[in-house]
Amino acid sequence: MTPASHAAAAAAHRPRVELHPGAPFAGLDPADCVGVDEVGRGCLFGPVFAAAVVLPLEALAPLAAAGLTDSKKLSPRHRARLVPQIRSHALAWALGQASAAEIDAKLSAINAAAAKAREEKLASQGFLDGWSGQGEAGGFISTGNTRNRGVAVGVSLTKESRSWKHALRGIVDYQEDNGVASRERYFAGYEGNWKFSSRAYAL
Repeated sequence: MTPASHAAAAAAHRPRVELHPGAPFAGLDPADCVGVDEVGRGCLFGPVFAAAVVLPLEALAPLAAAGLTDSKKLSPRHRARLVPQIRSHALAWALGQASAAEIDAKLSAINAAAAKAREEKLASQGFLDGWSGQGEAGGFISTGNTRNRGVAVGVSLTKESRSWKHALRGIVDYQEDNGVASRERYFAGYEGNWKFSSRAYAL
């Protein structure tokens, strides 16, 4: 019988235990929960280890008496003494490791898949698809000895395709004092960049 099947069989014949509301397991039998943690410095400095343990309620007291707590607060020797005790009480446990090379390979595969999905999305875009940007609009009217009114509108849009980066910009700024235009500013611009690679563009 595997550790997982042993845990399932034990859980099927074990009466449910309800802890008080303030308990760490929020009223559930800890054997219904799996404790998981990892340690390591990632793909830049070394391997990563991850462990999972299923403990029954009756294991909490003896392990606490043995000094089980946050591993960062324990010396290496104390942690080593606790290992056989944890294993003897556990309904199931597992330990996994990923090397720096394995992590790098997985990240490379994830990045490659994301880049491929992005390329496929860009290739399927229509002319009106993929635009993003922002716009602003404002206006005012002032009356009294003089009458002033004005309006300002600005918009900026960008779009990236497989080979091009497009940028559109437009501004309207108009102001009138006593019926006479005192400011008229209109601007529309386009910028296109041809992409040779992910880092090289031609304006």
